[in-house]
Amino acid sequence: MFYGTVSSYIEFPNKERLDTQFSITLMCWVEPGGQDGPLFSYEGSNWGVHMGIDEGKLFFRIVERRSFQQLTSIRTPEVLPVGEWVHVAASYDHGSGSNSLYINGHLKASHNIGRGYQIATNTQKVRMGSRSGRDANFKGKIAEMKVYDVALNEAQIQTSIRQGSCTFPVIVVSLPFPIVPLIIETPYYLNSLARGSRHPFQNPVS
Repeated sequence: MFYGTVSSYIEFPNKERLDTQFSITLMCWVEPGGQDGPLFSYEGSNWGVHMGIDEGKLFFRIVERRSFQQLTSIRTPEVLPVGEWVHVAASYDHGSGSNSLYINGHLKASHNIGRGYQIATNTQKVRMGSRSGRDANFKGKIAEMKVYDVALNEAQIQTSIRQGSCTFPVIVVSLPFPIVPLIIETPYYLNSLARGSRHPFQNPVS
């Protein structure tokens, strides 16, 4: 669990296994604390792929790998509830060009920003809760941060929510049909801060 204040963050060195290069899905549980800021950012001498909260809304921006060009960003139409847990996810599909946002396992916004981009996930480090040189750090809580090297669809995101360790009875994720669970490989450990698989950053621990 990450308990974010306006001056706190967790920084992870980016050692290849976080470099998805083509497609990506970022997801986590978040309890906004009333101040916008980054949830998960690739950064170094240049900024890379970034998911955060802007104007109270879930925000996602893809950055091109070689030029570090910031492509068209996307936001959810609704504001995330302050002081309440909500599951958020953002994805970019290299094959289709679709940039998508999900809240509690349901698609809320999608925009085609162009297919075939190699994305900037090769930065020197990643941060959860802030961005270097920025005053607007995220205030709130983050749990079960996950990074996938594929663009998950709505059904797969819902499966991942169900398989997680966080349970919030007030949030019900239902499906009209059964789906095959995601296959998770051997857990990968990074500085005892996070657990996951080849898609690390699952279940941050304090």
